[in-house]
Amino acid sequence: MRRRSFLVGCGVALAGCAGGSTETPTRTPSPTATPAPQRSTPGGSRESFAAYLDARGVTVASLGGSGGTVTLRYEPAGGDYDQLSAEIGQIAGGFLREVEEGWDVDRLEATIVRGDGTAVARWHVRSAWLDAYRAGEITGRELSFRVLDSLERVGPTPT
Repeated sequence: MRRRSFLVGCGVALAGCAGGSTETPTRTPSPTATPAPQRSTPGGSRESFAAYLDARGVTVASLGGSGGTVTLRYEPAGGDYDQLSAEIGQIAGGFLREVEEGWDVDRLEATIVRGDGTAVARWHVRSAWLDAYRAGEITGRELSFRVLDSLERVGPTPT
């Protein structure tokens, strides 16, 4: 319940942050699995992850990293609980897909930003969680909860 309250609070903080626009976003991330598009880049790479994000309409502000940590800053497609959690799941799933394809990285550090680049929240996923899932040590649900449990607000609390 605490995570749901947080996500709803983030939604309020993010409302109207796309350049002051009051229009409702036209794309909504689907909470169901989307078939993987044909790859134009080899799997298991930053380029392939960037293509994955682009194919799903994720608005990437920056994608980089070093030393085994990938850093992603992105603007969310929407601000309500379902949209935020679906998008986090989609991004985390894409990252883990690339790890499975051979990308030798340890962690994704994702930051949700407003249109002006101000950080609102952050979350992470570790490639070790995929190893634990594949080994049967955790379920898919537990893996999802680990990702959502890493979510934290950044900066001042909205009023």
